Amino acid sequence: MNKLITAAVLILIVGFAQAQDRRQELWNNVSFHNLRGDYPEAIKYMDSIVSMGTNLSKNYLYRGSLKQQAGMHNEAIADFDKTLELNSKIVDAYVKRGVSKLELEKFEEAIADFDKGVGKHSWQDSIAHRYRGHAYQSLGKSDMALIDYKAALAYNPKDVELISNTASAYMAEGEDEKAFELIELALKIEQDYIEGTKQKSVLSLADYLNVKYTLKLSLAYQQFHPLDDQNNLNIGYLYVRTRQPENALQNLNKIKGPITESFDFFYNRAMAYYYLLDNDRAVSNFEAAIEKKSDSGLAYVFLAESYKGQGNDTKACESLQKASELGILGAQELMDESCK
Repeated sequence: MNKLITAAVLILIVGFAQAQDRRQELWNNVSFHNLRGDYPEAIKYMDSIVSMGTNLSKNYLYRGSLKQQAGMHNEAIADFDKTLELNSKIVDAYVKRGVSKLELEKFEEAIADFDKGVGKHSWQDSIAHRYRGHAYQSLGKSDMALIDYKAALAYNPKDVELISNTASAYMAEGEDEKAFELIELALKIEQDYIEGTKQKSVLSLADYLNVKYTLKLSLAYQQFHPLDDQNNLNIGYLYVRTRQPENALQNLNKIKGPITESFDFFYNRAMAYYYLLDNDRAVSNFEAAIEKKSDSGLAYVFLAESYKGQGNDTKACESLQKASELGILGAQELMDESCK
């Protein structure tokens, strides 16, 4: 009898260990495909995890999050519903369900879910305020949106998109002066971001897209105020960042005062010509910008590209070398590819 009991226990232990191994293998595949952005494949592995019947509230929540990232908002809501049926105290499920309802333009329902996320935990509180603000703004309730945006900004004071959304709400309320103060702040943060990327790959800048919100608001601002040189520079910069070089040059070429001798003026004009593939004008403006500020690694990178467009490989490699010395990691990679 004792031998039979021992054998049965061993079978249970082995079976449990095998199930654990299988579960870990599935989670590894979920993580792998999630990191690659292959959400449909990650969801397939999550389906297998859910079918194992353990930790269901957590697993429905995670699968719902994957479906949300894949844009499958109705299916995501169904999983969040199941999570809350199993445990109505999971705040994250309310907030995530609210985000999917917002995407489906079910604004009132989204607000009801975000209401349950406000005031619970700091990171969920921030998200709930942000997206509830979006929902109120979509309903034309800018006064309510402002309350939420300002609460979210208390957690994320340098979030350019959030700053811009707050400015948009101020403008809808007719408070354009407050809106423009925030536009100026957003612009400064954008400039600081660019300067802060000296130690990162040049390509990382391409992922920073929040500038489109500040551009929209800056263009709205000029309906209320005549544009001075600084504002023309700001809007020219924003057009450059959104790769609209012709529009950028229209604003930049209106500048007449001392700003025409600044690094920012030459650099933004150079970038506009760079995007237009006007290599000769790009080179002359990048060189002028570097004369004003010789430690701009990015200016050397784009100068190198413009030299290359002229067929001047020697000058291009010299500029890449300088960019590399200034800490632009992507410059060394470009040198390895094109400089012998």
